[in-house]
Amino acid sequence: MEVVKAASDSQRKDTSKAQALSSSELPDAIHVESYAYGCRYGGEFKRQGMAVEFKALEAGIKDTLAGTFRLSQDEIFRTLSVPEKN
Repeated sequence: MEVVKAASDSQRKDTSKAQALSSSELPDAIHVESYAYGCRYGGEFKRQGMAVEFKALEAGIKDTLAGTFRLSQDEIFRTLSVPEKN
């Protein structure tokens, strides 16, 4: 299980030298849009200092799009309503 915590400003790598993704990595509009959503939500995770387990996050997105859930709506609400414990 790979849990990743958002980097703080002091831990952040220098992005001025970051190389843009190639057209083969983002070959069409759906890839570009999906990447943009990842940046938006990743930024929110970072802003909140959240730890993220990518496989579970991906499963939650896929399940939601398919209309199936592994947690009840009440479990989802309670989980997201509880402040994160560090």
